[in-house]
Amino acid sequence: MSASSKCYHIFPQIHNLLKARMICYSAIQTARFLTHDEDGKDTLDLVVIRIVTHPNTTTAKNAHDASQDILAPLEDSGVKGMVVEWYEGLVEKLSGLPLLRITGKINPTHYVHRFLTAVLGMPIAAAEREAASAQGSIVLFFHENKDNDGNPSAKVFAVTNCHARFGCFECGLDEIKDCVSGCEIDTNLLAREIVQLEAKPESDDQEVVAEDKAEVEAKRNKLADLKKDIHVLEAFYNEVKSQWGDITCRTIGHVHWAPKISIDIQGRKYTKDICMFEVDAARFWDHFMGNVIDLESVWYVHIVLLHSLTMGRTYRVHPGFVNVRAW
Repeated sequence: MSASSKCYHIFPQIHNLLKARMICYSAIQTARFLTHDEDGKDTLDLVVIRIVTHPNTTTAKNAHDASQDILAPLEDSGVKGMVVEWYEGLVEKLSGLPLLRITGKINPTHYVHRFLTAVLGMPIAAAEREAASAQGSIVLFFHENKDNDGNPSAKVFAVTNCHARFGCFECGLDEIKDCVSGCEIDTNLLAREIVQLEAKPESDDQEVVAEDKAEVEAKRNKLADLKKDIHVLEAFYNEVKSQWGDITCRTIGHVHWAPKISIDIQGRKYTKDICMFEVDAARFWDHFMGNVIDLESVWYVHIVLLHSLTMGRTYRVHPGFVNVRAW
């Protein structure tokens, strides 16, 4: 076994030793350098164990004492003359693209990008279960306020439930393709209608002639808008597929609590199906609005309240935002 292999073999011991000494580290690496001098002679240097610590989290004495403990088992294994090198390194959490904002209805992608927006109802699945099409949806966001030690906390958690079996990301892509197909059908219909109107014999009634011309112009404008929408939707589809297609690009948090799904809770035929995860602030921050339901992207028609118990009137509620604040 080479010196480098023996180093890897004791990595678990090094981890436990650093943990016991309360040394915060971000990486343990081994390196061996080859020196090429002016005479063309190559010299293979000693194997170096390089430990990267968080800035200002340890002392020179603590690092020295830990180095002796690290080298001792290696020397017992016959590996002599090794060096432990310490240096500090900033830790930066790498994250993917931020979740999408909620757009106005004039945007062609308004109804098809809901599955990538930071709102209630957002479909979500555990990474290891996405292949099985096991998906839930976000029902609530809440702020931790204080951690277990009573210190102020800025963490935000999400609660999900209804972890049924149906597509998640692929379903979102299919919705975009369906929207493109619908626009293409409409463009074909409009094109035929324009041809029919233009081939229509001109009427002696000037009012009818003016009406036909106005209708042709309106349909041409609508046709041009639909073609623009198709272009926007196709570009959006390609963007989503390329930037979000890899499952590692869709990690938006880490599970904090997820009890096993169970039925007939307390003998009342209730089902316990719940999960709580800490959201990735970097992905939510830009467009996070709190506990908001985007009704416009869920229902295409108005929601009608049949009767008001207090006023005795019928109200029509237009789709929009419903904001349910939890903090």
